[in-house]
Amino acid sequence: MKKILYFSIRFFLIISFLSSVFIFNSCGKKGCSNRVALNYISGVTKDDGTCIFNADKLIGTWNVIHTSTQYGTTTCTATIARADETDNDHVTVSSTEIGDAWVAVNWADMTIEFRNPSYNIGKIINENKFSVDGTYTIGGPNPIDTFNYSFNR
Repeated sequence: MKKILYFSIRFFLIISFLSSVFIFNSCGKKGCSNRVALNYISGVTKDDGTCIFNADKLIGTWNVIHTSTQYGTTTCTATIARADETDNDHVTVSSTEIGDAWVAVNWADMTIEFRNPSYNIGKIINENKFSVDGTYTIGGPNPIDTFNYSFNR
Protein backbone atom coordinates (compact mmCIF):
# COMPACT_ATOMS: atom_id res chain seq x y z
CA MET A 1 0.00 0.00 0.00
CA LYS A 2 2.85 2.34 0.87
CA LYS A 3 4.46 1.68 -2.52
CA ILE A 4 1.26 2.56 -4.36
CA LEU A 5 0.89 5.76 -2.32
CA TYR A 6 4.57 6.64 -2.90
CA PHE A 7 4.30 6.14 -6.67
CA SER A 8 0.99 7.99 -6.81
CA ILE A 9 2.45 11.02 -5.02
CA ARG A 10 5.58 10.89 -7.15
CA PHE A 11 3.52 10.56 -10.35
CA PHE A 12 1.32 13.50 -9.24
CA LEU A 13 4.37 15.70 -8.51
CA ILE A 14 6.00 14.89 -11.85
CA ILE A 15 2.77 15.61 -13.77
CA SER A 16 2.25 18.84 -11.79
CA PHE A 17 5.79 20.01 -12.55
CA LEU A 18 5.53 19.21 -16.27
CA SER A 19 2.11 20.87 -16.47
CA SER A 20 3.38 24.06 -14.82
CA VAL A 21 6.37 24.20 -17.20
CA PHE A 22 4.04 23.79 -20.18
CA ILE A 23 1.55 26.40 -18.92
CA PHE A 24 4.19 29.04 -18.16
CA ASN A 25 5.96 28.51 -21.47
CA SER A 26 2.73 28.70 -23.45
CA CYS A 27 1.74 32.09 -21.97
CA GLY A 28 3.62 33.77 -24.80
CA LYS A 29 6.20 36.46 -25.00
CA LYS A 30 4.88 39.85 -23.87
CA GLY A 31 5.97 43.23 -25.18
CA CYS A 32 5.35 45.56 -28.11
CA SER A 33 4.10 43.72 -31.20
CA ASN A 34 3.58 46.73 -33.49
CA ARG A 35 6.25 46.65 -36.24
CA VAL A 36 6.31 50.45 -36.65
CA ALA A 37 6.97 51.08 -32.95
CA LEU A 38 10.42 52.13 -31.81
CA ASN A 39 10.50 49.35 -29.21
CA TYR A 40 9.09 46.54 -31.40
CA ILE A 41 10.11 43.07 -30.24
CA SER A 42 10.10 40.25 -32.77
CA GLY A 43 8.24 37.15 -31.69
CA VAL A 44 5.89 38.85 -29.24
CA THR A 45 2.61 36.97 -28.99
CA LYS A 46 0.89 39.23 -26.43
CA ASP A 47 1.01 43.00 -26.85
CA ASP A 48 1.28 44.57 -23.40
CA GLY A 49 0.52 48.17 -24.47
CA THR A 50 4.08 49.44 -24.05
CA CYS A 51 4.69 50.44 -27.69
CA ILE A 52 6.45 53.78 -28.20
CA PHE A 53 6.02 55.63 -31.48
CA ASN A 54 7.87 58.54 -33.09
CA ALA A 55 5.19 61.05 -32.22
CA ASP A 56 5.32 60.08 -28.53
CA LYS A 57 8.75 61.70 -28.23
CA LEU A 58 7.22 65.15 -28.76
CA ILE A 59 4.24 64.86 -26.40
CA GLY A 60 4.24 67.35 -23.55
CA THR A 61 4.47 71.05 -22.82
CA TRP A 62 6.95 73.15 -24.77
CA ASN A 63 8.26 76.69 -24.46
CA VAL A 64 7.91 78.46 -27.81
CA ILE A 65 9.73 81.50 -29.14
CA HIS A 66 7.74 82.92 -32.06
CA THR A 67 9.71 85.36 -34.22
CA SER A 68 7.76 87.16 -36.95
CA THR A 69 8.54 89.97 -39.40
CA GLN A 70 5.07 91.38 -38.69
CA TYR A 71 4.87 91.02 -34.93
CA GLY A 72 8.41 90.76 -33.60
CA THR A 73 9.28 88.15 -30.98
CA THR A 74 6.84 86.67 -28.53
CA THR A 75 7.00 83.70 -26.20
CA CYS A 76 4.32 81.25 -25.19
CA THR A 77 3.80 77.64 -24.25
CA ALA A 78 2.36 74.97 -26.48
CA THR A 79 0.95 71.56 -25.68
CA ILE A 80 1.70 68.69 -28.01
CA ALA A 81 -0.57 65.65 -27.91
CA ARG A 82 -1.26 62.55 -29.99
CA ALA A 83 -3.48 63.41 -32.95
CA ASP A 84 -5.30 60.12 -32.62
CA GLU A 85 -4.67 56.98 -30.59
CA THR A 86 -4.35 54.93 -33.78
CA ASP A 87 -2.12 57.45 -35.58
CA ASN A 88 1.51 56.81 -34.72
CA ASP A 89 3.26 59.60 -36.60
CA HIS A 90 1.12 62.71 -36.12
CA VAL A 91 0.61 65.09 -33.23
CA THR A 92 -1.39 68.24 -32.64
CA VAL A 93 0.04 71.48 -31.31
CA SER A 94 -2.24 73.73 -29.26
CA SER A 95 -1.32 77.23 -28.15
CA THR A 96 -3.22 80.46 -27.64
CA GLU A 97 -0.38 82.35 -29.32
CA ILE A 98 0.18 80.26 -32.44
CA GLY A 99 -3.19 78.51 -32.70
CA ASP A 100 -3.71 74.84 -33.40
CA ALA A 101 -1.65 72.88 -35.89
CA TRP A 102 -1.41 69.34 -37.17
CA VAL A 103 2.14 68.01 -37.31
CA ALA A 104 3.59 65.01 -39.15
CA VAL A 105 6.74 63.62 -37.55
CA ASN A 106 9.49 62.00 -39.61
CA TRP A 107 12.36 60.84 -37.40
CA ALA A 108 14.10 59.12 -40.32
CA ASP A 109 15.15 62.46 -41.83
CA MET A 110 14.60 64.50 -38.62
CA THR A 111 11.88 66.73 -40.05
CA ILE A 112 8.36 67.70 -39.15
CA GLU A 113 5.61 68.95 -41.43
CA PHE A 114 3.82 71.76 -39.63
CA ARG A 115 0.41 72.72 -41.03
CA ASN A 116 -0.68 76.10 -39.66
CA PRO A 117 -2.12 77.62 -41.81
CA SER A 118 0.05 76.41 -44.69
CA TYR A 119 2.56 73.58 -45.05
CA ASN A 120 5.97 74.28 -43.57
CA ILE A 121 8.82 71.88 -42.99
CA GLY A 122 10.64 72.08 -39.69
CA LYS A 123 13.87 70.61 -38.42
CA ILE A 124 14.08 68.37 -35.37
CA ILE A 125 17.33 69.04 -33.55
CA ASN A 126 16.69 66.42 -30.84
CA GLU A 127 13.85 65.24 -28.61
CA ASN A 128 13.99 68.51 -26.66
CA LYS A 129 14.30 71.06 -29.46
CA PHE A 130 12.83 71.64 -32.90
CA SER A 131 12.09 74.65 -35.06
CA VAL A 132 9.81 75.58 -37.95
CA ASP A 133 10.46 78.34 -40.49
CA GLY A 134 7.89 79.54 -42.96
CA THR A 135 5.88 82.29 -44.55
CA TYR A 136 2.19 82.94 -44.74
CA THR A 137 -0.09 85.56 -46.18
CA ILE A 138 -1.94 87.83 -43.79
CA GLY A 139 -3.89 91.06 -44.15
CA GLY A 140 -2.44 94.49 -43.54
CA PRO A 141 0.21 96.63 -45.19
CA ASN A 142 2.79 93.81 -45.38
CA PRO A 143 0.81 90.79 -46.59
CA ILE A 144 3.64 88.26 -46.32
CA ASP A 145 4.86 87.32 -42.88
CA THR A 146 8.04 85.32 -42.38
CA PHE A 147 8.16 83.45 -39.11
CA ASN A 148 10.11 81.02 -36.98
CA TYR A 149 8.79 78.87 -34.17
CA SER A 150 11.50 77.55 -31.87
CA PHE A 151 10.22 74.81 -29.55
CA ASN A 152 12.27 73.95 -26.47
CA ARG A 153 11.68 71.86 -23.35
